[in-house]
Formats: sequence, structure tokens, C-alpha cells
Amino acid sequence: MPPPDVGRNDPCPCGSGRRYKRCCRTRDLAAAAAVDSGPYTRADRDRALARVMRFTARAEFAAEHEFALGLFWPDPPNGASNDDYRALITSETGSTAYYPWFAFDFELESGRTPLDVFLERHGEGLAAGERAYLDRMAASQMRLHEVVGLRLDEGLDLRDLATGTVVAVRERSATHQLARWDIVEARVIDGVSGMPEIDGLPFYFPPQLKGELEAVLRLCRREEAKVRQTPLADDDRAFSRQFFLIVLRIWLERVAYPPMPTLTTADGDSLAFTKALFDVSDPARLVQLFGGRDDLDSDDDGRFVWLEGSGDHRRILGTFHLEGRRLTFESISEERAVRARTFVETLAGDCVTYRLTRVEDPAQVMATRNKQGERGKRGESADRRVVAPARAPRRGQRAAGSASESGLPPEVEAQLLHEFYDKHYHEWLDIPLPALSGRTPRHAARLKTQRHRVAELLKMFENHTEHDRREGRPAYDTTWMWAALGIERE
Repeated sequence: MPPPDVGRNDPCPCGSGRRYKRCCRTRDLAAAAAVDSGPYTRADRDRALARVMRFTARAEFAAEHEFALGLFWPDPPNGASNDDYRALITSETGSTAYYPWFAFDFELESGRTPLDVFLERHGEGLAAGERAYLDRMAASQMRLHEVVGLRLDEGLDLRDLATGTVVAVRERSATHQLARWDIVEARVIDGVSGMPEIDGLPFYFPPQLKGELEAVLRLCRREEAKVRQTPLADDDRAFSRQFFLIVLRIWLERVAYPPMPTLTTADGDSLAFTKALFDVSDPARLVQLFGGRDDLDSDDDGRFVWLEGSGDHRRILGTFHLEGRRLTFESISEERAVRARTFVETLAGDCVTYRLTRVEDPAQVMATRNKQGERGKRGESADRRVVAPARAPRRGQRAAGSASESGLPPEVEAQLLHEFYDKHYHEWLDIPLPALSGRTPRHAARLKTQRHRVAELLKMFENHTEHDRREGRPAYDTTWMWAALGIERE
């Protein structure tokens, strides 16, 4: 379809230097004609939508708009300033979200929608294609879907979270924004191509919110069924209208203005990539002491894995690496580094001398790096601090130190991040998790009642990796974890 902002005599967007009418316009018009093969054309849709928007902007709906705006845009979420929230409401995105909802889903005092009133008054004057489009919109619903398949520049496979039905959707732009396992609240109708298409503005959610959204959906459906005293149909449009406002509020509070994330270990300690350094006066003596302990598992390259617990609940606290006269301990929290220092000094005494602990905050690694201010992107460099050797920090206390940019070449930084995530995810397999009722992923994967929970966590990791890759950031491939846990990947 011809770009709406390019005139016939404007330079062609393809960069040929010729006028648009003498270059790509004929091709674009032919492509649009090929697409407009359904019961209505794109022009029918655009005309019908414009007529409905003009109708709902009449003064007779002023009071309804005042009430509807309060429903759609309630008080600002905790993470949003009044100015930021007002900017969203008055932006083009805010208008694109609100006005179609008001026209197609808002219930007037009479119980009808503004679209119902429009069709009653002006339906006979519509062209057949315009009426076909509006009839489909009248029957449509905003619904929650999971992206289970994605074909770049072609379309998406969406699974309805309420019914489990999978539909192949013709879509182009969203395939560049979404990744597999993302969650989408969207209105899907048979489009101008005759295939299902997303109509209007969709709302995207990260996969880690899937469980929360499904739980809220189940709760709302149960409460609605109690009020009606009858089972609720999966495609009940009145319920979907009300539930969309709840989903929108979750989107505002968890996606548009999310709280600052808290990264913790299974012990509840702040997650941090730590490296404690020691000088060793007698390496042979230290190897002998390490080799005599059941909680240290050695390998051939001078590494000793520090373990805690027993049986299926055994977990990794960190890794000691002896190289010459330098002992390094690596872990994922400052508290574990403090424990390691006490452990080594108690075990080896004068054989070791503590030097310092370097701390790299993964929250900073994951912090915003997009210059346009997009949320949720990981930063290019980490926050590095050095603990003074004279005094180690107490448990729960952050160490004094200085922060600096890494100053590393991108390929070196990418390798360091890969090593960090590789270590973290291999340890993660044997860490008891609250999300798995205190079981380790390796243990939970062997239980029929828990395997789906582990699979959802793996989906989340895979989704993060795909978004990182799309946005040019170092992407750690987590697909090996499915085989490692014996779970079949969908």
C-alpha cells in the first residue's frame, strides 16, 4: 500500500532519486490491490473507522468521554510521575489506544456501545465493505494471547490464553517487536486479506507475567460466573470488555511503569557477580586441605566447586580456582564471598592472605542502554566496585568502593557476560527456587506436576535471549537447558 505520508511527486522512499509516481507507486498500488481481496478493502476499513471516530467525537458523547477516560486512564501507577503519565495519555499512542476502545467496547448508559448507536443511525448509508468491517469489529474482543510461533515479516501464531486455540495471524510490524513466548493483548479479526489480522493497538507483556495474567483471568471468570450464577462462555464479549480494563492496569503497572527489579539469590541476598582474591604462601598445602573435604568437588584444572546441602538439594555456592600463588573465589553474591573468606581463612590459616573482592552488579548489566529511553534494556557496562582489603563488609551491608566504566572492547565484554551467564545458568539448575516450591529445576523437571513450571522458566530465558539478539546485545543461548533437564522443547 502507498505510504500515507508520501505524495505522488515526492522523492521515492526507496532512495532511487526519482519521483514516487515514476518509481514504486505502481508497485505499491498493485500490492495493495492484491492484499485487498477480502469482503472489505483497506480503503473500506479506513473510511469506516474515520466515520466512527468522527461520530464518537460529537458533543453528545462529552459526558461519556469524561467517565470513560477515568476508567481507561485511572490514577497514575506508583512508578509514574504525573507529567509522564499525562504525556502518555495525550500522546498519539494514548489516543490510538483509547478512542477505538471507546467506540467498540465502552458501554453507554443504555448498555449499548457507541458503535451500536452509529450503526443504528448511519448503517444504511454505509458501503457493503464498510459495513462488513464494522460488523467484524462489533463482534470482536480484546483477548490475551501467547506468541507460540513467529515468521519474520509474515505473521504470528497466537494461542488464546482462555481457550488454548491457536490462530495464524497475518502481521508484519509486530514480528520485529515480539519474540516467541511474549504475551499480547490484542483484537484479532478477519482482515482485508481474508486472514486473521491484529486490528488496532496491541499491548505487549513479557513472558514472566503469563502466570499472573492467567491467575487474574481465572479469578475474574470465577467471580463473574458467581454473579451470573451460570457458566461463563470463553468468548463472552461483555466479560472481555471488563477484563480488558484489568489487563490494561496490569500493563501500566508492570510494563509501562514497572517497579525497579530486585535480583536475589535463593538465600534472599542481592544478586552480584563477585570475585574474591587471595594470595597463597603454600599452594600444595592448600590443595591438600581442599582435597580432604566433602563439600569441595575438584577437577583437573585447579578448580574446586564449593557445595552445600545433600542429595537432590545440594547446591553450588561458588568456585575456587587456584592458579600459582593466587586463589580466586567466584560466586553470585557478596554474602557468599564473605562466607568464602571466613571459610578459607578458618581452613588454611596463615597459608592464605585475603586481598580484595570485586563486585559486578547484574542489575546494571541489565539496565537501560537504549538512547531513546526504551525501558527494560540491559546496560553496556557493569557497575564494578572494589571492597577495601582492610575490612570485609558485614552480612547485608554494601561495601564501600568506586564505580567505573569497563573500558573493554565489545567482544571482550560480550565474552565476560557469556562466562557470567554460563556460570549462573549452570548453577541455577541446582538452586532451590520459590517458583518451584523450594525444589531445584533439576529435581522439579523429574516430577510430572512440576515439569510445566520448569518449562515456563525456560521459555522466559529463551524469550530474553531472542530479544537481546534482535536488539544487538550479547545473547546467551539457553536452549541447551531443555536437554539438560530432559524436557522436550515445544
